[in-house]
Amino acid sequence: MKRTYSWPTGHWGWLIPVSHKHGIRSGRMVYVGGQVDKDIKGLVLHHYDLKTQTRVVVNHIRTVLRDLDIALDDIVKLVVFYVNDGSVDEDAFLADLRAQLGVGPAPALTTVPIPYLAYPGMLLEIDTIAMRGEDLAALPRTVSAPSGHWRLAGPFSQGLRCGNMIFVSARWREVPPGSPPFGRPHAPDHRRHGAHRTDPVGARRHLR
Repeated sequence: MKRTYSWPTGHWGWLIPVSHKHGIRSGRMVYVGGQVDKDIKGLVLHHYDLKTQTRVVVNHIRTVLRDLDIALDDIVKLVVFYVNDGSVDEDAFLADLRAQLGVGPAPALTTVPIPYLAYPGMLLEIDTIAMRGEDLAALPRTVSAPSGHWRLAGPFSQGLRCGNMIFVSARWREVPPGSPPFGRPHAPDHRRHGAHRTDPVGARRHLR
């Protein structure tokens, strides 16, 4: 199957030579490697500013997708690595991220809170999967929203079916309503969102 690679002119770079590209398209599938808030010289642009870094990273994703004839509306799954010591308002952060992704069905989401990224002041890195027909036609989607399911942080989909592919947001161990997560009172959000996963059978069943 033919593959098309993307490193848009003027896109951000690394401090060392690398052999990989920013994006790849193979058939209907498009993968964009982790996008971060850096310039063409590989330097962080907006130190310790999550909101601005979110805008810059989404714009980087848009640029790579456009280079591969894909749009933000074609995104089906995001994996979001972000620095969080427990002080980040995750709902506000993810609502801001979702608002920048277009008007199509919300993609599935996995959040990965971490203590730090590769460079001082870098707070965000996002991996992206998108899909569009080989004829460049948009593909139909089905969103999973099981009744009574636990609330996902931010306005994203619990699961998303696109063609014959199913993408499921991160799972974690369920607890009775009102119980502290993982038996620890007042656990910060970064302990709850995306770090613990279980088999997402229920979401897959809902998409059939």
